Amino acid sequence: MPKHAFKITLYLLLTASTLTACATTVPGQSYRLSDNGYATVLSAPPSKPLKQDIEELKDRIETSSSFKIPKEYAQFTDEVNQLKATLIEKEPDNFTEFRYVWEPEFKHLFSFKRDPQKTLAKYTSNPYFKSGKQRHSQPYLQAKLDEFSKVAGPSQILNGSQVNMMTGYVEISPGYYEDEFFLIPGMQRFRNDPDIEFTFLKRRPPEQIIDPRVAPHIRLFQRDNNEHQMVVMGSTKATLQLSDGCFFAKENNSLILFSEGSNLGLDEDGYIIIYDERGNVSRVGEKMEFYSGFRPVEDVKYTKPLQDACGQHPVVKIHAPRSEYIKKQLDKLY
Repeated sequence: MPKHAFKITLYLLLTASTLTACATTVPGQSYRLSDNGYATVLSAPPSKPLKQDIEELKDRIETSSSFKIPKEYAQFTDEVNQLKATLIEKEPDNFTEFRYVWEPEFKHLFSFKRDPQKTLAKYTSNPYFKSGKQRHSQPYLQAKLDEFSKVAGPSQILNGSQVNMMTGYVEISPGYYEDEFFLIPGMQRFRNDPDIEFTFLKRRPPEQIIDPRVAPHIRLFQRDNNEHQMVVMGSTKATLQLSDGCFFAKENNSLILFSEGSNLGLDEDGYIIIYDERGNVSRVGEKMEFYSGFRPVEDVKYTKPLQDACGQHPVVKIHAPRSEYIKKQLDKLY
């Protein structure tokens, strides 16, 4: 399982107590079944933050709190600035960047496209000044990122983009699957760009979309296949519930269409969870947070299967649901 790892009745009005009386516990799992074998989850305790996430964030805090600025940082400030100006003037097609490197040991790093050690030695003998090699200069890569940004326009594609001078590439994590991404107008021109490295979402095998331990107790887990549509930033909080094998939003009594990439599984405590490749995870029945709010769905290829299985309720789509509790706990660690 990845890093992560309503009461609304469909045709009858039943009280929660009636459901409980008729329900049976699923062996080894933290949900119950009605007489017809479908799961109902009206509430669940908060999800647990993933241990590796908490440990990583704590390490960052401990490193930050114990960090000491080396005395060499300010000792050569004037010399650094003078050398940078000289290299910009004398090596305009070779000098790429200056940076301070803190680990594993502190150094003043001057980077070049060609012959880094030989080039630096022409201008300084300071033992604290080190040479490195980079493919491109920062202005060149920034211009490449600006070119991409102009074509991409105001969309979520830009949320995961940066110039990485350590590697010498523009790094872009679009939050799309590769085949979907290159259907976006203008993106084909960047497919084989040697200065851009893309990190795309990876599709899970079909059997991993819904855990086989859960599958027999769910009427329909419906997902959208239009992930490339723009998602407006901002978030909504709501409770997703499972009623007789169907997913509902408690707040508006609507059937749920999940975004592509959403998966259904069980966590270590046996609670049914929604999770995706981005690391979002939430237990069904707890308060969730998701982007863009409820989006009404009218496309019959989605509404008809849901309504045939679960009754004539409105259908809404939600994007990337995540546990409100986990988000709050992780925010405290920053």
